[in-house]
Amino acid sequence: MRKQIQNYENYQADSSGFIIKPAREAKDKRNGNYTREIILKTHLTKNGYHQIQLWKNGKVVNRLVHILVWEIFHGLSKPKGMDIDHIDGNKNNNSLDNLELVTRKENMRRAVNLRLLPSIVKDDDILRCIGLVKSEMSMSKAAKETSISRDTLKRIRRGEGVHSKYKEILDEAVKIQKTIPR
Repeated sequence: MRKQIQNYENYQADSSGFIIKPAREAKDKRNGNYTREIILKTHLTKNGYHQIQLWKNGKVVNRLVHILVWEIFHGLSKPKGMDIDHIDGNKNNNSLDNLELVTRKENMRRAVNLRLLPSIVKDDDILRCIGLVKSEMSMSKAAKETSISRDTLKRIRRGEGVHSKYKEILDEAVKIQKTIPR
């Protein structure tokens, strides 16, 4: 399904997540008249979102594709303080059925649960860190060696966050480490 982009009559949004310049008659010196539609190329932002350029009267406007698609098909602007979330966590999937309006807090919660944030520590790193603590290394030194922050280890010991499942293992490792004679 396609809809016209408001204020940009030369562009349409497709529910599959593409922005299209519809077919129109044009002249080509070599081939004569022709019509064809063009799927616009996107550019990735530094955060990995697809962005397009819309032209009108010689002026360009850059828009994020996922927000544009959501706004066109819902007929309203994204409210301030809200985010358009990719439900599957894949920023390349801008289809309408993969986009949902959520609060910033909910968007961040989903990103943490899907482990999309770069600061999320991998399970292998935590297990390696716990192994180092078990082998007489202090938590601080083990954290530095594995590039895990001491704060992350503290959150694990308090049972907070996505890595709380390692709480008991880390607690046990710290108890063992404290009982080893120096």
